[in-house]
This record gives sequence, C-alpha cells and structure tokens, in this order.
Amino acid sequence: MSTEKKLSIGEAIPLSFQHLLAMFVGTIVPPILIAGAIGATMDQRIALIQAALFVSAIATFIQLFPIPLFGKYKLGSGLPMMMGMSYVFLGLTVAVAKDQGLPVLFGSLLVALVVGFFLGFVVEKVKKIFTPLISGVLVICMGIGLYPSAVRNLASGIKPENYGDPKNIFIGLLVVFIIALLNKLGKGMIKNASIVIGMIVGYLIAIPLGMVDFSNIAAANWFSIPKPMAYGFEFDLGTIITFTIAYVISIISLLGCGTVTTFGAYGRPLTGEEITNSSLAMGLGSVIAALFGSIPMAGLTQNAAIVSINKKTEKIIFVLASLMVLITSVSPKIASCLISIPNSVIGGGTLVIFGMITISGMGLLTRAGDSEYIKLIAGISIAISIGITYNPTMFSKFSPTIQTLIGKSSLISGVIVAIILQGIFGFIDKYQKEKELKLNKM
Repeated sequence: MSTEKKLSIGEAIPLSFQHLLAMFVGTIVPPILIAGAIGATMDQRIALIQAALFVSAIATFIQLFPIPLFGKYKLGSGLPMMMGMSYVFLGLTVAVAKDQGLPVLFGSLLVALVVGFFLGFVVEKVKKIFTPLISGVLVICMGIGLYPSAVRNLASGIKPENYGDPKNIFIGLLVVFIIALLNKLGKGMIKNASIVIGMIVGYLIAIPLGMVDFSNIAAANWFSIPKPMAYGFEFDLGTIITFTIAYVISIISLLGCGTVTTFGAYGRPLTGEEITNSSLAMGLGSVIAALFGSIPMAGLTQNAAIVSINKKTEKIIFVLASLMVLITSVSPKIASCLISIPNSVIGGGTLVIFGMITISGMGLLTRAGDSEYIKLIAGISIAISIGITYNPTMFSKFSPTIQTLIGKSSLISGVIVAIILQGIFGFIDKYQKEKELKLNKM
C-alpha cells in the first residue's frame, strides 16, 4: 500500500461528507423496503433504519482496522472501503420478510452468515470461479431484478388507494430527471450528492402537495441505541440454504468493490490476503447485522468509485464518515424524518440507483472479452434472470426450498446458470486443446 499522507480534520471532513452522501440513500433504502413489505409499525420502521446505519458503521470500522486472528488471517483488510447494505440480498430479504416474517428472516440470516464467515478462510482458493463474466452477470441481474420494486414505490402514495396517482408518478419522475441533470451538469460534491439532492427537492415539492406525513416526527426520541435480537429468531432450512448461496454470490460483489478500490487508488489488483481478510470482515459485519436486525454487509462500489477518482485513501476520511453514520444511527428522530420521505421519492431515487447498478455490471462484462461464448453465457443467464423476475410464480409447484432459492431471487438463478455454463465451456475448451496437442504430437 502507498504511504498515507496526514490530513487535517478540516481537510478530511468535506471528503468524509462526500462518502456519507454517496452511501446514505443506498443504506436506508433496504430497511424502508422491508418495512413497507411487512406493513411495519412506526417503531419497527425506525428500528430497522437505525440498525442498518449502525451496523454499516461498525462493519466499516472492522474493515479499516484489521484484527489479527492466526497465521496470515485478519478480520479486516485495512483497505479504504465503506461498508453498507448488500443489494445481492435485497429482493430476497424483502420477499422472505413479507412471506415468512422478521423472525424467520433474521434467524435464517444469522445461521447462513455464520457459515458465510467461515467461507472467508477458503475464498482465495476458489477466486478463479469469480471471473469478470460472472461478476458482470451478477451485477446486471441484481440491478434488473430490483426494477419492479423501484417502479412500485414510484407509483405509490401514503395510502394504498393512492397507487398510480399522477402526483406520485410526477414526483418520482421529477426526482429521476433532477438526478440525471445534476450528474450531467454538476461537478465534485454536487455530482456525487446528486441522488440525495434530487430526493431532497422531490421531498420539498411533495410537502405542499400533501404527500408527506409529519405526525410521527415530533413524538420520536432524540437518542436511542439499536437493540440486538429485537425480533426474536426462527429458522427455516430452505431459507438458510438460499441465504448461504446468496452469501457466496455476495463475495463476488465484494471482490468487485475491492478491485475498483485497489486499481483506482494503488494501480494494482487485490492481493490474496486482502481477498481473504476483507471477506472475513464482511462475514463478521454481516453476522452482527443479523443480530441487530439488518440485512448483510457489502463493500460499497459507489464509494470505491470516489476513491478511484480522488485517490484519497487516508483512514481519517473513512473514520469520520463512519462516525457520521454512527451518530445518525442512534437518533430515532433522524430515522423518523427519513421514514416521512414519500414512496414516490424513494422510487425515483432507487430507480436511478438500480439503473446505475445495471450499467456498472455492463462495464464489468466488457472486461470479460468479446467472444461469442461470453455473449452467449451472459445472454442466457440474464434472460433467465429477467424471466423469473417478471414471472415469480413459475416455480409454485416446486418444493418450498426451490421456491425460496430461485423463485424469490432471480439474481441467484442467473448467476448459477452463468457459473454452470462457464464451467462446461471451460471444460470443453480444455478438452479440445488437449486433443489438439495430442494430434500435433502424432
């Protein structure tokens, strides 16, 4: 790693705030969507948002400050990475929360993530499976699979009967266009904060239109520490298996984030130790997340992109950003303000986020090459994923485990197909090369 220069607090704060803005919306969206799926009470909504922010800060600290275990293994890579919600799990966790409840969601996550933590010790040995092809398919399927959720929110109002109201669609699309224009015309922090600014403008315009409910803000406390095991734990074997497979897939996402960081900041790929130690840190952070009632952790690619642009890797930047996140996590008052954001504003912001996720996946896919077999594998995998996204009941006559594994996560089905086809094609290529060598020797 390069030698870090010392920054003053005054120099570091604007850079830290930039990282806070980049990760904030992406961190609060998952708990808001889960709360909406289960018809959560106001206290539950506040607790879910607090937990998401709290564990994101804790997981970032673990990643920044490695804790020695044994031999070469450490909890944390020391890389300048912000940690937050794993969108690999988003569609799946929303579906499980809606169909089976929060105790099954967090109980099954806990078991799967303990298993996932120990997988961190062997991830370096199987990294060759996680090619740019698989990473690209993963990110594309993840983005596309979340589109229906964003569009549903964009059309939603305060009450179910307001669904499809022209006001909702107007506000949602306005947020989308503001974000797009800020990305085109803005520079520096304005550009990086475009999603936050777009949602703030949408929020302010929604107030006089009667789309914002302030009734719960005044009653909320200023200070409250998130509580672990608040929902109890129940366990479902099929859900545990599904979450375990999803966690393996989420490691691909982490490696992608780490690669963006190291290439952008240091001009080199991830080392073997960084792969292992960052995976262990993500695993521990994810276990803590399940204990506190949040979805698993991931490295945040949007923050990695900031690092690759400004080349600022000093730890004080990320420590201050994490402290800012931690402060917001212990205030129900702040959480209740976030809950008052209209669904249509959330929908507009997330539509842009999910679209950007998809496009970043296409960028990863270009690194896989331009061969016909790459296009074929990607095309088949993405087509299957999209098909399942818009036809989730097609597995209704299969076993509950298959329904949970594939029917509730089109992302998993797309990645599994890509891995299988990559393995088959790789075996065929190897066989053909060996056959040619034998013929040449004859």
